[in-house]
Amino acid sequence: METAILLRTLGRHLAAGHIPSPYQEAEKILAWFYGLSWNDFIIGLTAGSLPPLTKSQPRQLTNLAAKRSKHWPLAYLLGEKYFANRRFLMKAGVFIPRPDSER
Repeated sequence: METAILLRTLGRHLAAGHIPSPYQEAEKILAWFYGLSWNDFIIGLTAGSLPPLTKSQPRQLTNLAAKRSKHWPLAYLLGEKYFANRRFLMKAGVFIPRPDSER
């Protein structure tokens, strides 16, 4: 499946789950999946330079979006959260840092 089509599919799935900013979250999921920053993902998507996905990868990404549409925290699904210019590993049971507590 083409990445742009998958991006729209994931965005619609997240929107159906009433996730705020569903298409931005779909971009974050795909960027994480490709191992890219959000900016580099958008550049790669626009330039058409992202590697093709295998047959099983769209299903894996759809499963992530299904969990997120049930309001699982994105940080838990991706296993990481950037906070105060640092990367923190995340898993269920770990408090997720919030921007309002950065100071």
